[in-house]
Amino acid sequence: IREMTALRLNLENVLGERALRAVMFSSAQGGEGTSTVALQFAQSLAHGTARVLFVDAHARRPVCFADDTQRYAVLDPHVASPHMAGVMTPNLAAIPLTEDAARAGNVSASSIRSIVDAAMGSFDWVVIDGPPAVESPESASIAAQVDGVVMVLHAGRAKRPVVTRAVEMLRKAGGRVLGTVLNRRVHEIPGFIYRRI
Repeated sequence: IREMTALRLNLENVLGERALRAVMFSSAQGGEGTSTVALQFAQSLAHGTARVLFVDAHARRPVCFADDTQRYAVLDPHVASPHMAGVMTPNLAAIPLTEDAARAGNVSASSIRSIVDAAMGSFDWVVIDGPPAVESPESASIAAQVDGVVMVLHAGRAKRPVVTRAVEMLRKAGGRVLGTVLNRRVHEIPGFIYRRI
């Protein structure tokens, strides 16, 4: 909770006063934990007073699905917090991956733009679970449609040249990289010692 609060405060400082903040979480390559971090961030915002829209734009590994009746979205229980299996909770709504996007294997930048435009006035935040930049060419075009991108890096696994290439691709397409989240880091010193320092 503390780390997600710090991330929210940093993003609010960078993005300033806006009626709607649209942020995409992405990574250089798959398996960095982007979906988990994006969901945790959206859930932490929703626990406050923010109205949050979570958008699944990761066509190759979706985490948000429509239920059989198409009335609401359901989060993958392997990724979502156990107490938030469904998205029908106060302040948090979700747009799952469409069947067309799943068949095509990507989400178009124009559909993301229309979702962000439609969210104006109804939501305070749009949190987008984006595809990996190096593996999915559509990631760069989606990045240009939002206020900024947060790169998620797997500690000890993400390689500097790959991350640098991903950031360059996003920036070249007009995306604004706001910062990074170091995921799955391991403290060499036990946590109780860190808290005493």
